[in-house]
Amino acid sequence: MSTPAPDQHPPRRRWSLLLLLVPVALFVLTPVVANTVQPRILGMPFMLAYIIGATIATWLFVWLAARFDHRYRGNEAEYVPVDHAFHGVHHTGEEELS
Repeated sequence: MSTPAPDQHPPRRRWSLLLLLVPVALFVLTPVVANTVQPRILGMPFMLAYIIGATIATWLFVWLAARFDHRYRGNEAEYVPVDHAFHGVHHTGEEELS
């Protein structure tokens, strides 16, 4: 059994995954941006309305990250650096049972 040669080129960068940092920033900045009760939005304090808005925006940014990710769109396997160490050979543990 011959082992396949590792890829000669490194995997393409997945810049679209940086979009996932936006929701993190929205929630981390909540005490700075929305640390107030007034104004009220639909009867809710501003901080609660901000958190609900950030949660809804999180769905949007996760969808955008998936939409712009070339590996997700192409239904490709995830790149895992350890795959190169073992040259794509994976042991499931079933060999030991039989």
